[in-house]
Amino acid sequence: MRIPTLLAVCVFFLSAGTAVCQEAVSGTDTVIAVSFKTLAKALVAQDGIQRLASRIKAMDDAEFDARYKEAYGMVSSVPALQSSYGLKKELSRKEMLAVLSTWDGRKVCALIDSVPDAQISAKFNEYLAYAQEHGSGSDPFKQIQILWGRVVSELRGK
Repeated sequence: MRIPTLLAVCVFFLSAGTAVCQEAVSGTDTVIAVSFKTLAKALVAQDGIQRLASRIKAMDDAEFDARYKEAYGMVSSVPALQSSYGLKKELSRKEMLAVLSTWDGRKVCALIDSVPDAQISAKFNEYLAYAQEHGSGSDPFKQIQILWGRVVSELRGK
């Protein structure tokens, strides 16, 4: 069995409960979303909250505003998240760092799980279009493997 096929099968079975609570999404959306949710959780498990805080501190205000606006767009369709996680449409770097200091791994994993699969898949499709334009290919499973490799390298400190 090829690695992408094995990855797809594993992700599908590990994510059995994810798509059940959401609006109808395609199997591909579910595979892509669960892959990235798992990647995100792996980063959180490896001091990801502290890494995120460090990266936010290193950003200038314009970069933070652009990145926060994009991230907020992913969770803004789930109103309960805004109050539960201290997120709002406009948030400064200082405010975000204060909010982040109240989060733990479980809270972040719950936030990751709450992002709709279709939104994650849409972002990944944007990435695929970019990768195709720049000659990196458009095979979604290959691109997921490439991103997994990057995460594993980061987790190993390389």
